[in-house]
Amino acid sequence: MERIWNILSSWLIYAAGAVLAYNHELVGIGVLFLFFFVSDFFTGLFASLKQGKGFQSSKARWSFAKAFSYLGTFAVIVFLGTTLKKMEVFMNVLNVAVWSATWFECISNLENLLILFPGNRFLKFMHFILAVEWVKKIPGLSEFLKEEKSKK
Repeated sequence: MERIWNILSSWLIYAAGAVLAYNHELVGIGVLFLFFFVSDFFTGLFASLKQGKGFQSSKARWSFAKAFSYLGTFAVIVFLGTTLKKMEVFMNVLNVAVWSATWFECISNLENLLILFPGNRFLKFMHFILAVEWVKKIPGLSEFLKEEKSKK
């Protein structure tokens, strides 16, 4: 077990060094993603408490699983970039992946805040713009979401 931990920690340090060496902007984006993840966890907790549901471990596990999935995706992108020695290309892919994850977390935050502050028009407007109108700009996504909703 000790050997696996050493290999894993050294690989994570290597990946972090590769990110820092090739694009220091992503550190700021990563901090932004971390902020959105932590705020999503706490706004979800407070929204659940406001609805009288209390702390739900299944939702907390989902929140952490979602974050680890994002971070795993980021790590795989960095690993592929360093392995294939095409870090510039993979940094662009990583940039898109981080911004996408941040967008998803932002939508989740807005939904939790709407539970906490149901009459806030600004939050309703921001949710409409980011979750509804922006999605319409992605070709085929609204049809896919309608299809998925009809299957349920």
